[in-house]
Amino acid sequence: MKKFIPLLCFFLVHYSTWSQWSWQNPRPQGNALCSVCFTSPATGYAAGDAGTIIKTTDGGTSWTILSIRSVHTFNSVFFTGSDTGYAVGTGGTIMKTTDGGANWDSLSSGTTQVLNSVYFPNSSTGYIAGDSGTLLKTTDAGLTWHLVPTITTLNLHSVWFTDAYTGFAAGGIILKTCDGGQSWATCSVQGPGLFDLFSICFTDAATGYAAGGGGLLMKSTDAGLTWTNLNSGTTRYLFSICFTSAGTGFAAGALGTLLWTTDAGATWNLLSSQTDSYLYSVCFSGPNTGYIAGNDGVLAKTTDGGATWSGLMSGTTSTILSIHFTGANTSFAVGGSGSSSSAYGIILKTINGGSSWTTSYGTSQYLCDVRFADANTGYVVGTNGTMLKTINGGATWVQLTSVTSATLGSVFFTDPGNGFVVGKDYTNNCGIILKTTNGGTTWTKLSDGSTPMLGSVWFTGPATGYAAGGDTGLGVIMKTTDGGTTWTTDTSGSYDYIYTIVFPDPQVGYAAGNSGTVLKTVNAGATWLPLSCGSTAYFTSASFPTVNIGYVSGYGGTILKTTDGGATWAQSWSGTYKELECICFPDTLTGYAGGYFGTLLKTGNGGMTCAGEVKSKEPGFTIYPNPAMGQFMIVSNNGLPGEFRATIFSSSGTICYQGRFAGTAPECVDVNALPKGIYIVKLRAKDRVETKKLVIR
Repeated sequence: MKKFIPLLCFFLVHYSTWSQWSWQNPRPQGNALCSVCFTSPATGYAAGDAGTIIKTTDGGTSWTILSIRSVHTFNSVFFTGSDTGYAVGTGGTIMKTTDGGANWDSLSSGTTQVLNSVYFPNSSTGYIAGDSGTLLKTTDAGLTWHLVPTITTLNLHSVWFTDAYTGFAAGGIILKTCDGGQSWATCSVQGPGLFDLFSICFTDAATGYAAGGGGLLMKSTDAGLTWTNLNSGTTRYLFSICFTSAGTGFAAGALGTLLWTTDAGATWNLLSSQTDSYLYSVCFSGPNTGYIAGNDGVLAKTTDGGATWSGLMSGTTSTILSIHFTGANTSFAVGGSGSSSSAYGIILKTINGGSSWTTSYGTSQYLCDVRFADANTGYVVGTNGTMLKTINGGATWVQLTSVTSATLGSVFFTDPGNGFVVGKDYTNNCGIILKTTNGGTTWTKLSDGSTPMLGSVWFTGPATGYAAGGDTGLGVIMKTTDGGTTWTTDTSGSYDYIYTIVFPDPQVGYAAGNSGTVLKTVNAGATWLPLSCGSTAYFTSASFPTVNIGYVSGYGGTILKTTDGGATWAQSWSGTYKELECICFPDTLTGYAGGYFGTLLKTGNGGMTCAGEVKSKEPGFTIYPNPAMGQFMIVSNNGLPGEFRATIFSSSGTICYQGRFAGTAPECVDVNALPKGIYIVKLRAKDRVETKKLVIR
């Protein structure tokens, strides 16, 4: 089932390296989950955004994030047995595992359409429904897929088969096949109007249900020939429908909507799902045990047939706006949630490198930035002039007397006594600069009504500092050389707002902002030159542990890394598409990134790891002769170095041959023992996986 929310338009498909960022909060992870599937009461899978597939083996108590090496969103996951499963999604992506999710192979779909739903009536035969009327079929356990003809170009969101030949596909239409997909007919639907159907299921050969937009629920009692409306009692979108028996069913949808029927759909009751997030999938592993999954990684479970639900996530859901390290394993993160009338700010602290976080303070204001002058003395600033201070390493925080009601976005202390704060005074439409010389006891206002809006401040010494922001779309960088008494204001050369400024060296600094803006100075801010980073993302934060090694992060989960002072940049795959508001590297290997819905990510290897599987635009291997008689040759093209493995499958998916080769010369494979017929050859090297059809005569 495809999520009814906008998907990001860009997908970075080809990677020479695969980054490693792990979820610290929320747990187990925070990407949207679009589909849940259980193979036993204990073992289940959930799949969703940004290549996410997670697995539980204890009935949802704990979950493991599986390594998929994909950046695509998985809209549907389906297992045909305890070990064999499939996940499909954006970009025509099809992934398969045969070892319970430990390893996943990419299968060729032959399409780039979004794939929304996968269903296997038996272990060999499967179907996939997708956008623009796309329907795919396999008869060899997913090794090959071919397009089956349909009579629609409408998006198809769900597919279900009642036997090997009889099946249904639903979207802006309901289609039925009685011959295994060779032909499809339109079912008679009573008044769905403009609403799509997102989910379809059957309780037996004759009785089926469908759910969709506007609270639409439909039922058929004649094997799908005709469908009539049911009274759902809601106008909220329903994305998933599931029945545990002929009479008992559930439908899940927008804003935590969860409906329950015990009379085969005649009446539906609203259940408390304990969330207001969009729910994209409902699945039961038994009559009483079920799961719901949805936006922002929401997971919940029932053990009493749906009467009550308990969340399976842990951690905060407050947006993380700033992170600061005070030691190798100790760091702080601040942020907030809620609206302006009911905001709530938090301070998180870890003393074990992010394995666990504790909430050490709560306030009614958003907290925008945190910085420590030493291991014990720290400051936090936020909305409505909020200023907090600790002198015992964050054990307790006290509120400082502020001289403004402006939004304070950035704080920097050159020592425990001397510090600066910058922000935005929306009432007077100007920026604000504050200074203290006594550890925050009193503050002096250094700005006037002409100061531009400011969002970031950095000092390279007691006297020299910088502030960045912008007005009316023009990026601005300000500099002081007298401890903030006077400031010179220069446009940055950028026509976009600058969110962040950092100086890893008194002479060398970087600034980043809207529309992919990255600037650099090598002369203490006398001049700023734009850097080409190859991105148009909104960069909200930057961190440079050295003069040459640094990171910028921003919207869409974007993290870019440079190792040559900004001359070149590489994409560091964060593993999420959530907006990242902050990034912090105390050294070249250890870093945190934070953002929306409590997102906290960590890397311990500088954000880049070993080479991942890369699909080349050109074939990496050739097999000949084909058809083959007795033997065939495998040639590694383009001078590909290193060993590779070859696996031959029968048309039913059975492994007939496995071999490992050095890859230094054409390799000969003896197939005299195999009967005549059509086979699939899978060739796997360290940087690619290719599948080819082989005919043996």
